Amino acid sequence: MLRAKALLDEVKESIINAYELKTGLSRTKLSHLMDAESWMNANKAIELGFADKIMFMESETPDLTDSLIFSRMAVTNSLIN
Repeated sequence: MLRAKALLDEVKESIINAYELKTGLSRTKLSHLMDAESWMNANKAIELGFADKIMFMESETPDLTDSLIFSRMAVTNSLIN
């Protein structure tokens, strides 16, 4: 059990290192966010520096027609073969 805790502590420190480089937030703040299992929307993630931008806005939704056609073909092929 102690080995598992030590491993998880190492993983947490690695994640904090990455988040600190990306966001510029303090290690204490990042640790508190992780301990609280904080959830945030895209705007909050951008505000805190976890994300750079929102990829698709409602007005910029990608065309899914090709992927839907491919999915239908894949299902059909898997049923035939």
